Amino acid sequence: MNALGAILVLSCAWLAVASARGPDDRPARDVKTEETIKKLEQDWAEAYRKRDTAFLERVLADDYAFITPGGTILDKKRQIDDLKSGAAASEFEFSESKVRVYGDTAVVTGKSTVKGKLRDQSITGEYRFTRVFVKRGERWQCVTAQATRIAQP
Repeated sequence: MNALGAILVLSCAWLAVASARGPDDRPARDVKTEETIKKLEQDWAEAYRKRDTAFLERVLADDYAFITPGGTILDKKRQIDDLKSGAAASEFEFSESKVRVYGDTAVVTGKSTVKGKLRDQSITGEYRFTRVFVKRGERWQCVTAQATRIAQP
């Protein structure tokens, strides 16, 4: 058997073993990190209520990008400037949050109920959201987020 054949056989064997993994083979949940991220989420909501831009300075990564329900992208500076100036005046209530941890990355999905405005437009409503946090040093920072308005029947 030549080298290419051996690689092919080993690859097929690896795929067979990998696909045979059952639910018990999943990595253990990182409950401590899940709780840390959920606390950050609640602190985020509180920061908006209190207009605490210092919190956003810490938790948003310098390369942060937020994809709005309208499809535009807001960076860290714009999000903080909007809160500082009063252009963003919102209250959030999070529910159905689920945190999945992959090493130094955490993905949060959930539902938020928002009351408020962004510039002169109402953003009051219910949204599904995704946020991605990355651990940098000893601190978790949000690198990207996306929100989609839940359509009303």
